[in-house]
Amino acid sequence: MAEFSLVERVAVLEAKVENVEENQKLMLLKQQEILENLTKYKGFIGGIAFVASCLITALSFAKEWVINHLK
Repeated sequence: MAEFSLVERVAVLEAKVENVEENQKLMLLKQQEILENLTKYKGFIGGIAFVASCLITALSFAKEWVINHLK
């Protein structure tokens, strides 16, 4: 009777380990998806920041010309 109880306990532990492994795989897939999205948006934001800094630099060099033509 003790062996049957031990076998049942081992079966329960195996089921729990399989469940944990399944959950770990799902979490790793979600993490990979999040990393891909962050990389994509980081590049987009970097591009916008680059364009904005170029525009501000161009306006600072041509400030006098812009001020004279807006009057």
